[in-house]
Amino acid sequence: KASARKKKGGSASSTTPPTPIATPTLTTIVVAASRLTAAAKGK
Repeated sequence: KASARKKKGGSASSTTPPTPIATPTLTTIVVAASRLTAAAKGK
């Protein structure tokens, strides 16, 4: 579970684009987190 959490954090950071990071930072992180959580639950 610990490694999965680390992967989740890394994926969220990588998914967030570095250019439009000013405004949609929180939104992107939330969306990425929810998607990752859903994917993890599905698996």
